[in-house]
Amino acid sequence: MLVYSNTLWLDESSGLESVLGAIAHWLAFKTREDVKLFRIKETSDRTMKDGSRIESWAASSAFPVLHAVRYTHRDSRVSGRQWVTEVGVRLEDATSPIQCSVLLRTNEISPRVSAKVEVTRPRVVEYIIRESSISGRTPGLTVSVLREAEAEALGKLVRDEKRTYAVVVVSPQTDKYLVDPQRLRSLVVGLADVFVIPPDANTFAIQDILGAQYAAWLGAINLIFPHFRYKGNDLTPTRRLMPVDLEKMEAQGVRPESEILSLLAHRLNLPNSWRHISPDVVKQASLRQELQRHREEASRNGDLKELVDLFQQDNTRQEEQIRELQELVDSNNGQIRDQDATIDQLEFEIDRLKSSLQSMEQSPSLTGDGASWEVLDSFASIAGGSEPTPSQCLHLVSHFFPESVVVSDSAWKSAEKSAPFKHGHKALALLVKLATDYRNDLLAGNGDVVARRHFGNAYAAKESETVENNKRARQARTFSYKGKNIEVSKHLRIGTKDSIAETLRVYFEWDVDDKKSVIFHCGQHPPQR
Repeated sequence: MLVYSNTLWLDESSGLESVLGAIAHWLAFKTREDVKLFRIKETSDRTMKDGSRIESWAASSAFPVLHAVRYTHRDSRVSGRQWVTEVGVRLEDATSPIQCSVLLRTNEISPRVSAKVEVTRPRVVEYIIRESSISGRTPGLTVSVLREAEAEALGKLVRDEKRTYAVVVVSPQTDKYLVDPQRLRSLVVGLADVFVIPPDANTFAIQDILGAQYAAWLGAINLIFPHFRYKGNDLTPTRRLMPVDLEKMEAQGVRPESEILSLLAHRLNLPNSWRHISPDVVKQASLRQELQRHREEASRNGDLKELVDLFQQDNTRQEEQIRELQELVDSNNGQIRDQDATIDQLEFEIDRLKSSLQSMEQSPSLTGDGASWEVLDSFASIAGGSEPTPSQCLHLVSHFFPESVVVSDSAWKSAEKSAPFKHGHKALALLVKLATDYRNDLLAGNGDVVARRHFGNAYAAKESETVENNKRARQARTFSYKGKNIEVSKHLRIGTKDSIAETLRVYFEWDVDDKKSVIFHCGQHPPQR
């Protein structure tokens, strides 16, 4: 089982000696034995007194220089399970940063070994960071502060298609945080950048800049994963942990910081493992370097032509096998990516809805005791950053402003037919103004001429002459209300195209007796002739 996979970047000033020395020190700590640096630098295999095994491989006769170390030991508490830690190091040339990859996995002797595996950051990461000079290319080196001034730059980062690591946004609950930001950063270094919103920051303004999908507030933590493309759609998955989620973790004896590491590893392990400098990668590089050495030696001596030809033939054969295996791996990885993407999208969508509903449950002023599932779903859609449908707009306005608005059956029917409409936020904004600003002006006795100023060009008090002179068009604008048929001409408008997706019309009338706006139509443009 793949437990953890990560890549760190080190400054070239660190040198291979410091990186390999850090690995040797870590192995000495694990085995309680002296582990010599020179053994780590060469190809070797050693069984330790405690039964653990240290293997190392090197391809160091030419650039790129590669090293790999594998440490295998049994689980002291779970019979039949082994832990395998691999560390790979690559130096492209004398002036390049050093790439260091760490992979942790378990081996079980059979499916009967079912004890839960806790995701953890291998201690070797701590040794490498402590004894080497980490490059700024490695994410998570510091905790960054997120205020309005930094929000725009963060928005560009989270939408960057080349980003291969996660972003974690931590918001305060009043004046405290539900996780330890520094401990979280130390666990996720290399996997994610951590941004913390100060208690005095304006989270509403940050949300406006970032977008609701990427924001966090009231103690919530938002995990923003790398961008990917799936079935023609551009996706940037997120996972928002609400305070109630963090409290449940604590109640179950789980540190939230560790659970966040687990969530990040679940999403990032596979792509990170593709970049891992594995023992097989180093062995292949060593073979290529050895063949190159033989070629150069034969060229200098002017002999061994037959031997060199054999080497070249063998190398060609192995390269062909590698290509075939790589094609198979790429094909399998592609299938895994598609399957994981589908699973992830479903999981993220479920979690998003759960988080939104939990958030609303904690805020009675939003939900109220009589909130229907339609209202909750509509609010969850808005909270997730989606454009609400016309039906969802009506559900929200009728629920939150029952004293201001009445939605007729004809309006519900027209809204359902206009589900493809793409500008739901604009429609919701107009409906809210109808229920608030417009109504307040009418109640104050200012009249329709004054009240309609809140809508700007989106308001029309009457229809065109073409409509007024056409019987069929007028019938389409005639509705039954309180036992009478009334012809409605007041309407709000979005778009002018003959398109359900782009155009919406909201027909309404002011009920003087009930002091409410009655919405008769909320859908596509009615016929004009």
